[in-house]
Amino acid sequence: MKRFLTVGVTICWLVGLATLSAQTPEEYAALMKVLKEPAIDTRIKLGEELLQQSPKSAYVVNVRQQLIADYNSKGNYAKVVEHAEQLGATKDPVMLTVLAAAYGERKNDVRSLETAQSALEGLNSGAKPENVPDAQWATQKNNLTGVNQFLIGTALLHLGQKKSGEEKAGMLAKARQALMASVRVNPRNDRAYYQLGLTLSEMGEGADACDALAKAVVLNGPIKAVAQYDLENIYTHYNKSKVGLDKVLEKARAALK
Repeated sequence: MKRFLTVGVTICWLVGLATLSAQTPEEYAALMKVLKEPAIDTRIKLGEELLQQSPKSAYVVNVRQQLIADYNSKGNYAKVVEHAEQLGATKDPVMLTVLAAAYGERKNDVRSLETAQSALEGLNSGAKPENVPDAQWATQKNNLTGVNQFLIGTALLHLGQKKSGEEKAGMLAKARQALMASVRVNPRNDRAYYQLGLTLSEMGEGADACDALAKAVVLNGPIKAVAQYDLENIYTHYNKSKVGLDKVLEKARAALK
């Protein structure tokens, strides 16, 4: 199972806000051919061909941004990382969010953590992008904040599981804090509840772990099956049977209404 689900809703915004930098009519026409191609596989092929044919063109940034969006949609995180790193250092919180998720999918938790933290710092300190209405920016900023808190918490959980003693406890405490922040932003994020449940279980907080996992189950999202499996195992571990598990699920449904 994938560690994360893609954050494609924010990728589209990234490409839409990219400044078209083509400087000649020929370059502009070539760029538009890529961006206006409706078929994703053909669009990827055209984009890769353009990068090979004109690696120093003014439109390289825009083509790579489109390729990052398309590869992310297809779940090809190796290519997402490849093109994002080719773009070099960026302070764009959307690009950083995409890259953090891709690093996480590739199990590079250290880079995922660092990149998500950079994205969050950018969101907290950066100015609103030009030509973006205040309401739209507020929604995007809120969404990106929740996603990055989720990525930070998940990376800290994975890193903490490899540690011991106080170092492990510290990482897990920070993971819980980030994941709780994520579900406050989006109370229907089943992935965040799932990772929160695993974190709480690692911390020995069985009842709270089951409450979080139950919410991941009753939200009935893509992660339901694995959340149900882990919920049953963790509940049985702490309670020695499944008696009363139905009440935990009922409590979760009531809390999410």
